[in-house]
Amino acid sequence: GWSPDGAYLLFASDRSGSYGLWAVRIDEGRPIGTLTLLKPDIASSWSLGLTASGTMYVWKSASPVFVQVSSVDLDTGKLTSSPQNFQQFITPRGRPEWSPAGDRLAYQSCNPLGAGPCTLWIQSIDTGSRRELKPNLGYFFFPRWSPDGRELLVRGRDRRGRNDGLYRI
Repeated sequence: GWSPDGAYLLFASDRSGSYGLWAVRIDEGRPIGTLTLLKPDIASSWSLGLTASGTMYVWKSASPVFVQVSSVDLDTGKLTSSPQNFQQFITPRGRPEWSPAGDRLAYQSCNPLGAGPCTLWIQSIDTGSRRELKPNLGYFFFPRWSPDGRELLVRGRDRRGRNDGLYRI
């Protein structure tokens, strides 16, 4: 992804022996200067993108699995706030998804083994409040926000056994 000012390209690479978060300055489509390692050993992380303020959100597989939020200084690669746990037992198919405004986080939570019943949670970053949604679906995964942030789209199966449908919540 790109830094908010468009000056840096951020990417994951194992060029140092393990996966880390790297940055390179780009000017007129060409790299300028040397690569900078921002954060070593990010392991299996999935970028959820950068906000306009430069905060990068990632999904990282860990055990036990928690959703955590913390700010990162992209210049130093260091956390600028303590990680805050929201919920544990997030399955890989329930990757967190930031609302378009960046004020809410939607994610799926299941039991510790990843089985159902699963719940869809919406966490407010501003107030800390959490809303629990129990879609009337046999299963669902990969929640994604609509562009206006009013609805979520999930892939899953309805209670009549129809597979691979898209459902609006």
